[in-house]
This record gives sequence, C-alpha cells and structure tokens, in this order.
Amino acid sequence: MELGGNAPFIVFADANVNMAVEGLISSKFRSSGQTCVCANRIFIHSSIIDSFATKLSGKIAQTFHFGSVWDKRVNYGPLYSAKALEKVQAQVEDALSKGARVYSGSVLDNDAAAGPNFYPPRVIVGATTAMRFMEEETFGPVAFLVPFETEDEVVALANSTNAGLAAYFLPRISLACIA
Repeated sequence: MELGGNAPFIVFADANVNMAVEGLISSKFRSSGQTCVCANRIFIHSSIIDSFATKLSGKIAQTFHFGSVWDKRVNYGPLYSAKALEKVQAQVEDALSKGARVYSGSVLDNDAAAGPNFYPPRVIVGATTAMRFMEEETFGPVAFLVPFETEDEVVALANSTNAGLAAYFLPRISLACIA
C-alpha cells in the first residue's frame, strides 16, 4: 500500500547550504519526486533562500539528464500517469497564479525524446502557504520554496498537515536539535 505524505524539509539560516541542497536532491527528486516520503513543503530561512535556489537549480542541471530510455546517460524519467502529470501541472499553475515564479527548470534540453508524462524538475520561488501544494502531496519533481523567519513559525507550518510520513531539517549546529 502506498500512503500519501506531505513531508516538510526545513533549512535554517545557519545550515550548510551545499549539504542542504544535496539532501533536497535526494529527498525531493528521487524517482522523479514519486515516493511517499519525498520532501514536499520546502521551508527555507528567508536570509538564505536566494542562495539556496541558485545552488539547487545548478545542482539539478548538473545531476539530471532527460531523454530516451535507450540513452545510457538518462537518469530521470516520467511521471507514472497522465493523471499524475495533470496534478503536478495544476499545482504549478495554482502557485504561479498566486504570485510564485519559476526560478529554474522551465526549459527541457530534450523534451521530445523524454516521452509522455514527462515533467522536468522545477524550482518555484515565492511560494506561500495559500497554495495548493501545501494541502496535498505533489508526487512530482517540483520544489516549492517557502520562506520563513522564525523557528516557531516554521515548526507550526511543518506541523500543519494531517499526512506526515517523514520530516527533514538541516541546521548547522546539531545542539539546536536537542534544545
């Protein structure tokens, strides 16, 4: 049985941004974002969100290769169905209609060869809690970056779901996790 999730991924101001990007690549984009424990609601401290978006976009471009399944360099595949593709597209359209913008990932290097149900990894900035992805699992390769200011604020946001199978957080100082 595959259960839904709406996992938060929290990056605090003192986090190692490179390590956080590596963690998000692994926890958001595995299997084209189609596992129940994939990060879905990505909260980045407002003081580092620009740097994070830039580094994440660069890492995505460097890591993933799209195209025909017969090409040995290809390591990124399609969504599991047309319905899944429609849901991801609807979430992105909802976010864009409410003021978010595509930071990276809007152009495919070889979309014709990628086949049906393919959606490129995307980074969306300017995301807010009023957007559809906050309430439902994306189950696709879109990183909606939501800025936050305080620890209390982000903990409340992380806990504002009824479908939490996993949670990820990255501070630099591990003692902050104990306090």
